[in-house]
Amino acid sequence: MAELGYSLQGQYSKHVRDVIGHLFDLILTVCDHARERCQVIPHPADRMHKDFDDPSRAIGTEQQIMMAYRKVRDEIHQFCKDIIKDLT
Repeated sequence: MAELGYSLQGQYSKHVRDVIGHLFDLILTVCDHARERCQVIPHPADRMHKDFDDPSRAIGTEQQIMMAYRKVRDEIHQFCKDIIKDLT
């Protein structure tokens, strides 16, 4: 993400139980596993889903694996930009 100018310092993955009780306007899931798990959030929220390849399953050279991560990063980035455009 730093390659695109975004800092993820201090960010970390959270389990769905860590966000129970928080209110959300939109729940965006980017893999089928997350979509299935996020169903346990009890309050109403708009939901959007798009399944992306899991780059952690990429095989090949270090460069090929990095390219898989960059590809998915760029796809998610564009997907989010499209959502923002549609919402404004």
